[in-house]
Amino acid sequence: MFARRLLALLFVLFGVASLHAQQCGALTKLSSPASTITTAERVPAGIFVSPATAKKLADLPSFCRVTVLLKPTAESNIHAEIWMPA
Repeated sequence: MFARRLLALLFVLFGVASLHAQQCGALTKLSSPASTITTAERVPAGIFVSPATAKKLADLPSFCRVTVLLKPTAESNIHAEIWMPA
């Protein structure tokens, strides 16, 4: 059941990957009972510093950075980050 919900969420996210940059933030309005999009922000092209590692990543195209909290069960607390073309 969890795998189906995760797959459905990923289809939704990748299905909207072609959205314009100003629509990236609108992804936070999407939800399901087992998932919450916590961040959806457009990252401009160039250097990106990863919040998780503080590592600089250079020469990146602009992208929509999405962070998700998945809770398929009451005990779950799964964090995921997805980068989609902007």
